[in-house]
Parts: sequence; structure tokens; C-alpha cells
Amino acid sequence: MKTAHWAEIEAGAPEIEIDCQIAAWEGIWVLYQEYASGHAMMARMILDAVDTDRERFAYFDEKLIGRIHKRRKRS
Repeated sequence: MKTAHWAEIEAGAPEIEIDCQIAAWEGIWVLYQEYASGHAMMARMILDAVDTDRERFAYFDEKLIGRIHKRRKRS
């Protein structure tokens, strides 16, 4: 397990990484919705880091990554 950044420990939030993971897990379908919108590469990166169901992530990633690439080409 990773430890929190020293600044977070000094600020009294030594478990911020765990808190962030829990928040991401609680909103996992919101992250998938954002990823599906084709606008959010950051949502994909968060999902890759926190979704422990690798089969689910791989399924959606295969279906959705093309949207991001198409959007980039249009920009």
C-alpha cells in the first residue's frame, strides 16, 4: 500500500489516498458515464487505477477508447 504524501500527513490526512479510492469506488458508474461521454481521459485514468474488476474495465475500455481517439482527431 502506498503512503500519503508527507504534506498530507502533516495536514492531518494520512489516509487521503484511501479516502480518494473509496470516493472513486462509490462513484464508479459516474466515472464510467463521464468516460462514455468521450470527453474525459482523466475518468479513464481514474478507472484504470481504482476499478478492481479488471474484466469490467477491459470491456468498457475496449468499447469506449475509440470515442476519445475520434474526438482528438476532430480537435
